[in-house]
Amino acid sequence: MSQVPDLYDMYCYVYNERPNVKFLKSSKHCYSIGDANEYYEQYKEKIERIKEYLDENEIRVQTYQWDEYFNVDLYLNMKDSLKSIDLSLPSISGLDYFRFPLADSKLFILKEIAIHYLLIFSYGMLARYNAPKWGQYVDPNLSNEAELIRKSIQVSKIRYLQLLVNSLFDEEFQFSNSVEKEEINFDNLYRKIKDMLYKDMQRELL
Repeated sequence: MSQVPDLYDMYCYVYNERPNVKFLKSSKHCYSIGDANEYYEQYKEKIERIKEYLDENEIRVQTYQWDEYFNVDLYLNMKDSLKSIDLSLPSISGLDYFRFPLADSKLFILKEIAIHYLLIFSYGMLARYNAPKWGQYVDPNLSNEAELIRKSIQVSKIRYLQLLVNSLFDEEFQFSNSVEKEEINFDNLYRKIKDMLYKDMQRELL
């Protein structure tokens, strides 16, 4: 859950800690992770834990700190992007987030599609083999995590489908709720309206 961008705010609220993703700004020369405020020590520590991986991929890290404001700039070589080395994930809204690929404070990199698969698989196993405990987790009267679980299932359903289609066709697809409409032929439309009015007139006369 800590590496799913769309769960960021809810994760902070439920667990009272910052997840392993952070909103990413991109400028002309570098990527930037900023506005950490009072959590700058946590982010600084996370950066240190993945420093070796950053060095392997020739990413130069520069940090700035003014009082409670903390900013990290990431400079890459020209041929790579953060996405190509699995350090950037998009939210459903299209905003990019930097990910700290950590599990128990150790580097642990999974593809985004694997994160969503394992999340839903874990829920399924819990619901099937330990139904009483699962029932407690998803009951909002008993669990603070109930809404977070519901939201994570909703997000995984959307993202997993997108990632699966992208993998099958090796292309980036974008899903939307709108349906493409055919281009309107105004001559045909005019004839249809005229016919409808004529039929209405005939009915009235009858």
